[in-house]
Amino acid sequence: MSKKKDKEIEEKKRIKKEKSKKSFNLGKQKKKTEAIVTKKISLKSLFLVKLSSIIKKQQFKKIAALILVVLFVVMVIVPVGIYLYSPLWSITKPIFEKIPYPVAFVGERRDVITTKELLYNVKSVRKFYESQNLEEKGLRVDFTTDDGKMRLKIKEREVLDKHVEDKIIVQLANRYGIEVTTEDAQKELDNLIKLAGSKKAVELKLSALYGWGIDDLRDKVVVYQMYTKKLLEKYSDISKKQKEYLEMEKAAKELNKEGSNFREIAEKYSEGDSATNGGELGWFPLDKINFEVADEIGDYDKGQISGIITSRLGFHIVQLQDIREIESVLTADDELSGLKKGDTIKKKEIKLRQIFKKGISFVKWIKREKQKTKVLILMKDFKWDQAEGQVIFADEKMRLLEKRIRVRSNGDPSIKLEYN
Repeated sequence: MSKKKDKEIEEKKRIKKEKSKKSFNLGKQKKKTEAIVTKKISLKSLFLVKLSSIIKKQQFKKIAALILVVLFVVMVIVPVGIYLYSPLWSITKPIFEKIPYPVAFVGERRDVITTKELLYNVKSVRKFYESQNLEEKGLRVDFTTDDGKMRLKIKEREVLDKHVEDKIIVQLANRYGIEVTTEDAQKELDNLIKLAGSKKAVELKLSALYGWGIDDLRDKVVVYQMYTKKLLEKYSDISKKQKEYLEMEKAAKELNKEGSNFREIAEKYSEGDSATNGGELGWFPLDKINFEVADEIGDYDKGQISGIITSRLGFHIVQLQDIREIESVLTADDELSGLKKGDTIKKKEIKLRQIFKKGISFVKWIKREKQKTKVLILMKDFKWDQAEGQVIFADEKMRLLEKRIRVRSNGDPSIKLEYN
């Protein structure tokens, strides 16, 4: 019995040992299988990571190449396009209307004038002249002929020159501590609209004549008018040191003396035509005389004499001799005022005499500042004439052609006779 029992125990041990060994081998095989699977997964993951890295590198290269192409276009092709061809050229125009690419840098601050600004304003000027009903007045504007295209090119030069002058005036005003904010300009515009009577009428007129909105009037006109006006006020103080102003002070003192004679004093101190006829100027519509003078004497009584008025042209002392109202009949509807063709309107006319001295006028002062300013123009057709302080055609033949066109431009209101 004892031996049989021992055999059973031994058999159980053997079976248990085999089971344990088998279990161990299975565990070992499982671990080995898992290791193989893990290794395969790792290799696959590594492959995917590497593949993703290659794709990203390829995408980066494509993006980098695209960026280089864009930079090349912006930095090389576009400047060459602006330089070789006008922004008005039919092929480049659609591009430059959208991309505000620089065509000029003005002054030490390097203020920028862009293709977008230039094209927009040339388009507005063209619309203004083409929208006028000028045939009744015997005038014509035609930009479609070869001659007309040259006239449009002249307008492009004039618009660019005006942009440069505006930038110079702002820089000069800033130098004297003058700032005009958008809010300031909006208040001034609101006052102008009140005087016009109707905001809707102003909007219709702007749209019809220029293709503008109200904000365009504020940003393109009112802002620069305010800078010019404030600068003129500053100039009034600066100009008091001029010998011509000191001469005008002497004339003012003599006028204040009892029994003084305006005619005699005008002949003694005045310049130009007013010196030879005792200062007599005759009758003028109030809205047609020098703005600074009209602004000063608008509410004067007959016989009243002004102090020294500084204008863009020089220095004035004026006497309001008489006032009258002239009636006239409108020959066409006026959208701005709301008046219709055939309506009778009254205009104020005044009779003046003056004592006048040029001195260094505001206009001359601005011109001198323009002559001091460095301007870089990135267009083949134009250049900055430092001596004259203005934008001119780069080609001498074009300059001569412009002068000839101006001489024979009678009947074309888009071209003025004056040209330096």
